[in-house]
Amino acid sequence: MSSRQKEFWLALGVSLAVYSLPEQFHTFLWRWTKFALYGFGVGIISFVTVNLFKSRRKEVVVVWPESWTASNTKVIKYVVDESPYITCQILRDREPVTYDLSWQNGELQVIFPAKQAGEYRISFSYNGREVRHSPWVRWICPGPPDPEQSEVTGPWAAGTTLVMTPGQLTQSQLKLKDAYKNLIHTSRFWFRTRWSHDKAFTKGSDCSDVRIEISNSSMNLNEVETQVESRSSEISLSARFILSGVYTINVLYKDHRLCSVQIIVCLPDQYSDIHNKSTQLDLVQLLGETYEKPKAVHVYLTNKTLSIKEYMMKVIPWTLVTHRISPRLSLSLDSKCSELVVINESFPNSRCVLRGPHVLGLAAGYYTCLEKRMGGAASSLEEKKEHFTKMIRDYHNNSYLQLLGNVDYLRNSKVYLKIKRHDIYDSTLKSVRSLSKTDWLKLFVIKFEGEDGLDQGGLRREWMDLFSKFIFNPENRIFMSVEAGGNGVQPNPYPPKHVKTDHYKLIGKLLGKCLYESCFGRTYRLNLQGQLSKSTLTQMLGSDILYTHLSVDAPELYKSKIKYILDNNVDDLQLTFTQEEETSPGVRKSLDLCSKGSHKLVNEKNKQEYIYRLARFLLVERVSKQTDALLEGLHSIIPVEILEMFEEGELELLLHGIREYNVEDLKLNFTTVGYESYRFLTVLSWFWTALSHFSKEDMAKFVQFVTGSSVLPPGGWKELSPKFQIGFTGESGRLPLSYTCSNYILLPNASSYQELERVLLLAVREGVDRFIIGS
Repeated sequence: MSSRQKEFWLALGVSLAVYSLPEQFHTFLWRWTKFALYGFGVGIISFVTVNLFKSRRKEVVVVWPESWTASNTKVIKYVVDESPYITCQILRDREPVTYDLSWQNGELQVIFPAKQAGEYRISFSYNGREVRHSPWVRWICPGPPDPEQSEVTGPWAAGTTLVMTPGQLTQSQLKLKDAYKNLIHTSRFWFRTRWSHDKAFTKGSDCSDVRIEISNSSMNLNEVETQVESRSSEISLSARFILSGVYTINVLYKDHRLCSVQIIVCLPDQYSDIHNKSTQLDLVQLLGETYEKPKAVHVYLTNKTLSIKEYMMKVIPWTLVTHRISPRLSLSLDSKCSELVVINESFPNSRCVLRGPHVLGLAAGYYTCLEKRMGGAASSLEEKKEHFTKMIRDYHNNSYLQLLGNVDYLRNSKVYLKIKRHDIYDSTLKSVRSLSKTDWLKLFVIKFEGEDGLDQGGLRREWMDLFSKFIFNPENRIFMSVEAGGNGVQPNPYPPKHVKTDHYKLIGKLLGKCLYESCFGRTYRLNLQGQLSKSTLTQMLGSDILYTHLSVDAPELYKSKIKYILDNNVDDLQLTFTQEEETSPGVRKSLDLCSKGSHKLVNEKNKQEYIYRLARFLLVERVSKQTDALLEGLHSIIPVEILEMFEEGELELLLHGIREYNVEDLKLNFTTVGYESYRFLTVLSWFWTALSHFSKEDMAKFVQFVTGSSVLPPGGWKELSPKFQIGFTGESGRLPLSYTCSNYILLPNASSYQELERVLLLAVREGVDRFIIGS
């Protein structure tokens, strides 16, 4: 039987078998046969229609940039006839990118910023229809490493001194970045730069140009082991020291120093016995004065202080100098570990030199105490904030709260404050005057008298904004600048009669409350409007005031008087140890800076004393009553021992937040709500353009319009909680709406860029002083 006959009989058998099946199966089979034929037909029609449509899409010649490495801008050229109906859209990781269009020599040039690495989706429409092959996908990859932008993270980044035991491994990480701060993958990988079927690749950077140098004049090569290892997005740096001593680690990239850190390698037995005990050493230099013959002294190290004492007649202790343990006090060893230099940055001419066999153990003990107080190797503000939060929680949990529950338990309780908006100062002080210690640790809930609104964070921030703006306004004479138009404010040395000393204590507690709330997440942040003087911030940290603080707080006085006295002979100026002050409006008096100061002339020998006394008078003594009350209130909530870990600038950032608004940073830290239609993306692109042209004042009002406060958290937009949200109403002829409790703005369907800019400015300028929806 042939194959054809076999096929015939097989088909006949299958047909008879199907025919013999029940009628229901015939119906079922016929239905599925019709469905298959229908689907096959639709597929053919769709295929023909799509290909016919594609064949009618306009073909354009595109001239792409020669390089896809990150740069300031890139230019795409389209060879196409001019038309008023040409549109282009560029998205970077789904975010619209602004661009400029220009016609040159019959080519349409699209110029767009290309600083950020990532995926770029480029679409081009001609006469309302996308051209052939649009959209295109391109990848911009990071440029070559830039030492100025690269950073070392981990313990070595602090730039302070680390204490280790022999044989212990210390590690940090290096993140290489290009000139535009794009992170560079440092392993030998292949980074795809164009669309999926392209064969062009760019090779990543490796760590061959990174070196670790160890400096110690008496070191042998066998005493230290170093390693540089690539790990994808970062480079691992490690070092191990075998013998005791002092070393300096330098991390270099192509001979450019990225960081430097001192390492003290010491056995625990060498410094554990030094704590809270006397260490006998030879004093070579004290406060800049060198002794011809070294003086035998005793050095005492405690958890808080480092003191140098000598014994009169070998019996009576006499304290020569005492330093508080803080980052401003540095101890440096020579390479042979025989001489220790002590320098306090808070005092001029504070250099002390000690010699003896125990200087290595003393330095190791000091930096061990400092590390415990400062939170280990915390160097960045973010790391310090984490340690600050832990210390504040531990402090209050271990104090008077043991019988009342811990801090988290108290957060469940609320204190309701009724505030009068038109009398923000008196109503606030009246509301908080009777609060107990535990009440200050509870969550404040604000109710503005005569207004509706549920406080979910927005009203609380608005209240603190209004109150701090009032007290820091020099016109209200509660806080004043050191000089007219100076930087920052300090307590008014001569306040009005209605401003009492206990008012400053309550204000100090409110400052402590702002810092305390930051420990519970960014949602609870309370930032201050205004700016405290550097000298006031320094005193809040428990540090001493120097005359150089005047260069910041009173720049005109420093330039015209202090610097002139320092640089010139003053014997003929007939200047006395006095200062003229306006003790009340229109009343000026001459006040002595020291005993019988009006009879003491300033000369070349005592001009340093005069400058010291003048700075102390202006920044400390004349405001001592008000400042002491302010600090008493602050430190009742935030102890000075915990605040000491911060620098003045860091404390200012925690209290006041960021005043500079970076629109580009906002573009990296927002989220959209709802469906991202083409119209929404168009309006969103106009929104970014409008913000980029806002004045600083309008930008501050915009931030307050959306978040309830014109001050951002210390970390900027990325620390805003909840995250900045943008939605689209789809409705025309409306103003933008904001929900401050969720940092959410709803954009209307504006007909043009000019319309969107107009309604945005109208909303932020008119709506910022009124209650906003969702506060």
